[in-house]
Amino acid sequence: MKVWLAPDAGFCRGVRLAVKAVEEALAAGAFPVQVLGPPIHNPQVVAELVRHGLQVVHDLCEVDRGVLVLPSHGAAPDVAVTAASKGVRVVDATCPLVRRAQQAARELADRDCQVVVVGDPGHAEVLSIVAWSGHRAVVVRDADEVSRLSIRPHVAVLAQTTERPEVVREVVEALRRLGASVEVRDTLCPITRRRQQEARALAQKVELMLVVGGRESANTRRLAQAAAATGVRVYHVESGREVDPAWFKSVERVGVTAGTSTPQGAIEEVLARMREIDEAARRTMPGEAEHTAHTEPGGGEGVLEPSEQPVTMTEASAPSFQRGQLLWGTVVAVEPTHVLVDIGGKAEGVVPVAELSTRPVADPATVVGVGEEIPVYVLGVDEHEGTVRLSRRRAEQELAWQRLEEAHTAGAIIEAPVTAQVKGGLIVDVGLRGFLPASQVGLSFIRDLKPYVGRTLRLRVIEVDRPQRRVVLSERAVLEEEQARREEEVWSTLAEGQVVEGTVRRLTGFGAFVDLGGADGLLHVSELSWGRVNHPQEVVQEGQQIRCKVLKLDRERKRISLGLKQLEGDPWDGIDRRYPTGALFEGKVVSLASFGAFVELEPGIEGLVHLSQLSDRRIEKAEQVVSVGDRVRVKVLKVNPRAKRISLSMREAEQDAERAQLRKYMAEHKSDRVTLGEVFGNLFTEREKAHGEKSSEISEHAPSGEPEHDA
Repeated sequence: MKVWLAPDAGFCRGVRLAVKAVEEALAAGAFPVQVLGPPIHNPQVVAELVRHGLQVVHDLCEVDRGVLVLPSHGAAPDVAVTAASKGVRVVDATCPLVRRAQQAARELADRDCQVVVVGDPGHAEVLSIVAWSGHRAVVVRDADEVSRLSIRPHVAVLAQTTERPEVVREVVEALRRLGASVEVRDTLCPITRRRQQEARALAQKVELMLVVGGRESANTRRLAQAAAATGVRVYHVESGREVDPAWFKSVERVGVTAGTSTPQGAIEEVLARMREIDEAARRTMPGEAEHTAHTEPGGGEGVLEPSEQPVTMTEASAPSFQRGQLLWGTVVAVEPTHVLVDIGGKAEGVVPVAELSTRPVADPATVVGVGEEIPVYVLGVDEHEGTVRLSRRRAEQELAWQRLEEAHTAGAIIEAPVTAQVKGGLIVDVGLRGFLPASQVGLSFIRDLKPYVGRTLRLRVIEVDRPQRRVVLSERAVLEEEQARREEEVWSTLAEGQVVEGTVRRLTGFGAFVDLGGADGLLHVSELSWGRVNHPQEVVQEGQQIRCKVLKLDRERKRISLGLKQLEGDPWDGIDRRYPTGALFEGKVVSLASFGAFVELEPGIEGLVHLSQLSDRRIEKAEQVVSVGDRVRVKVLKVNPRAKRISLSMREAEQDAERAQLRKYMAEHKSDRVTLGEVFGNLFTEREKAHGEKSSEISEHAPSGEPEHDA
């Protein structure tokens, strides 16, 4: 039997860092060293650490001194704070990828998004992500559970780092079918994702798969599920002791892979156990080794536990390396001209300094460090020297293409810095050279793009063409989606008559547009004040925060009508008490019409002086008597509060003034009689005086020798 070991198996960087953190804490001697739950999901590794002094606790109340190590799958954000308040030294061994998912959950929840986490609701990592969201996130195992959710307009999807990509895609599609606007954050672990791909590829070439790792390890279970999806028989084991000879009967090809929390010793133990079984089979049945077995269809679907399983074996093939292969390795040495990388085989991996980065590197130590896990691309194998030539630059480009293709398919939002301005747009660094057209920057055309250089933007991938090495991105798509989401949220809370707060965004001749936090409402010039307003800038300014009232909602045309004056009270209330019929008032002429003049008595209260009431003489136009801005005296003729109309008279006001003057004169002279001369004497005197001046003027200019004329 031939046995193939997957190219990448065993500890990942996150697990290695967690184990190293525990070992360093134990070596420092600051006992007790405690960890909240198992640091990684592998019982053999945890048991070994416990033998060296590690204490596994399950409740924070058990910790009151020493060192507390946070496990690789993370913890709630208050754990570290509470422990530190007790004087306990906290060592955070959270996997960097889990930390990224936790921070994304907090950010999205703070933006009031509906956060959906795809994963195992009972898994420690998922529990920590939910805790970082403030326990506002909901968890679904798969697309079937989406239907039980109460979907809000905007949903943000995260995933347990070890989840299968196809499950995440199915959940996103199910949410979109329900009408939700879905934002996808890529929190999947690339190492786990690659191992699942390798497991599927290997499973298609063999008759039986062994997956080595702890049963509490989610990434190991997902490896087994990925392999089982191909139809091959799959057995999940924790150690070589669980490998049953009966499983390999009539089997020629066996594949072996392991989870990211599986130590190398466990893998070697399983391989050694298979060799023992194969050698025993060869001794008891000499002809069996030459038997050509055929794959038994339907040997069991899914992942079978060892106690349920159905025998033979030969050799485990050492990892082989081929040009174009993508691997992950650990830096073991950094030299001035190259970097040595452990890629799991007997051969030595060498990364020349020119292949470390897409940018020139003067000192490799500034790019990578010993112990760091890096992606590498196989350039070739030198059989004579026993070395594998590698490229970190090509590997990162390949991973970038994969991320971009996945982001394009899933509609995920990515973040990338702008590195340069070019003709027609911007260049962004997405691990490759990405192009952001000027038409896709912002929500409206931006003439000067220079200020964008150096900024990090949230973008959506709208085109990926690997053969042409073309990547096109859009900021506008993200902004429009966010704007639509905010607008939908605003509309869901608005009601006519509601008082809202907003920011004056733009002024026009007919009104002001007010941003209500995602949707714009129109504050018409007629609704700004009860008084006459010629331009909105007389009342409000751009950028001003104001409170206004929702007057009307047109949901079909997405129009919101707002009012500002309604918050001040209607000046027409009690108008008949303030302006009784027959009373005299002073006002300002604010406009003229063919039928009369409008006089403002107070802001918001205007009355009409009809043409017939402007003067006691016949006139054809109001301009013959008054001008806009004149202060005039008027008499209230009629008040109609329902129609909000007041009829005024300047003519009667003048007559009343004359009568008042007459009464005053009679009162001063204590007489109930008065002659015309007494009343109009002054008038006659003024006319005679004017007539005399006119006569003098005529005489003065008359030709000599001609008689003077009487005026």
